[in-house]
Amino acid sequence: MIHDLGNLLKNSDNETDDNDRIFIVSRNPYSRLYAAYIDRVFLPAMKSYALKVAKTNNKTRVSNMTYMESKEQRSYYLYDAYKRVSRQTVIQIQRAYYLDFILFDYDMEPP
Repeated sequence: MIHDLGNLLKNSDNETDDNDRIFIVSRNPYSRLYAAYIDRVFLPAMKSYALKVAKTNNKTRVSNMTYMESKEQRSYYLYDAYKRVSRQTVIQIQRAYYLDFILFDYDMEPP
């Protein structure tokens, strides 16, 4: 998500310049944490398995999913992952990322 914060930059005379703008790119904390888990835990664990399967099958699989199908699949797995997270952990996430939820108007409940 991209947020336009307007022209908050000030020049040397402490005045704003109408030609300057500030943008912040943000991402929902739940999505960030899930992506970090996939990148740092799941994929490294699957690397050796995937290489072994690739060598034995000697085939390359190509996905024929459309962008929308891929987006729906990601949403499903994100939802599926968070339904297994304890309420206590969700509360810890909400506390740790409270300012992100408020500043960027994200839903504090998991997907």
